[in-house]
Amino acid sequence: MTYIKPSIFDTTTFTLKIKGLSKIPLRTGTNNSDGVVPNPNGLSDVVYKVKWFLSGTEGTDIETKSGSTCLDTTGLTSENMVEFSKLTNDIVSAWLIDSDPFIAHKYTICNNILEKRAVEDTAVPW
Repeated sequence: MTYIKPSIFDTTTFTLKIKGLSKIPLRTGTNNSDGVVPNPNGLSDVVYKVKWFLSGTEGTDIETKSGSTCLDTTGLTSENMVEFSKLTNDIVSAWLIDSDPFIAHKYTICNNILEKRAVEDTAVPW
């Protein structure tokens, strides 16, 4: 799907706050369409889902959105995995902030700001 970039996208500041991390695979024992593989390569303490809060500020307008995202764990190995105890908001945010789903969330926030600013002309011609 192709998205249309909102006119204020480049001047909007986005802040992503991680609210929670789940170490429980969505479907134990099978792969699912999101690429979540239970215990990839025998690893433990794997993060499978991230709960988040995203805000966008443009000028004096602020819009927010919250949700969760399942992580693709198909290529996870002991070499590229960050230990759970060493994870930070910045590390986990970097996994999400520029991904395709987050571009859509950012566009939604921008469009909500633009909609809030829009002045509807309700004049009648008589």
